[in-house]
Amino acid sequence: MLADVTEPVERGGGGERLRPEIDHALCAFPRAVAERGRRVLARLLRARLDDEQSKAWDGSRLTGDGYPLELSFCSSDARLRCTVEPGRATLPASERLGAALAALASAGERIETPVATELRAVQSDAPLAFGAWIGCRVSWDSAVSKLYVELPPGRVSAMQHLPPALADRVAVPRMLAFVPATETFETYFRVPALEPRHLRAVLAPAGREDDAARLLELVERAYGHRVRGRLPGPSVGVSYSSDAAQHCVALHFYARALWGSDARIRRGFARLASAFAWNDETYLRVTEPLAARESWKTYHGMLSIALGASSRMSVSVGLRPIAP
Repeated sequence: MLADVTEPVERGGGGERLRPEIDHALCAFPRAVAERGRRVLARLLRARLDDEQSKAWDGSRLTGDGYPLELSFCSSDARLRCTVEPGRATLPASERLGAALAALASAGERIETPVATELRAVQSDAPLAFGAWIGCRVSWDSAVSKLYVELPPGRVSAMQHLPPALADRVAVPRMLAFVPATETFETYFRVPALEPRHLRAVLAPAGREDDAARLLELVERAYGHRVRGRLPGPSVGVSYSSDAAQHCVALHFYARALWGSDARIRRGFARLASAFAWNDETYLRVTEPLAARESWKTYHGMLSIALGASSRMSVSVGLRPIAP
């Protein structure tokens, strides 16, 4: 568990205040969740908050415009979900993992030495694009963390899952995630020009190949068109995770490849999520400033479709915070 150890700093109206776009998003959540989220984010973003340089909130690879925080909204999880790039904006990618490990340790969530050593070794002396990020899942009484670690080109970790067996596509490993609370790993791959005929092989490592037709139906429902060639977007992300109880697989699409602008993504995701009987009130409140935004440069990031051990599927979408 990501311990909540940071005391609130009194700013303005009492309690921790961050930036207008972050405060706008947090205000859509129940007060107890928002206040815990503020304290967690204030600690993880402290290097940015204390930096008075004009570029302090730029340069991240986490979002399309370089913002170091992304929110996520999921049909099966009502918690405040977010991912943060730790450290100051000018920190080299090669030092992000160290900053992330230190941030987790400062919250009482020290990653065991063998795991930390393996993660450092896989990045050693390799070119990196972003290094590492920290994910959080915040409820009123707890905060659970997830460490995302970049896998450099050509590097393989003993902790990663095997790629799907595709005869005519190469699934490139991009990232390894670790959840300290459960000691589970998730491996992310990128597959170019994925087609419907590949879905059974993609789902097979999680034992879900029989769900290929149902998954394609959901993608087509979201897309609004039959998929006759490749799935939406030039490439599709695929991730695998497992523990003693279940094997999971998720597909990750660029939301704009499905729907286009932020305004259209907002409407499309709300329609899709309604099929899951999901209460989208929080998402709609946070994204209200985007209701009429038709630019091709979107604040939304990836749309994910996850399949767990049960027959249920869930959908989620990433969003860079935006001020009202």
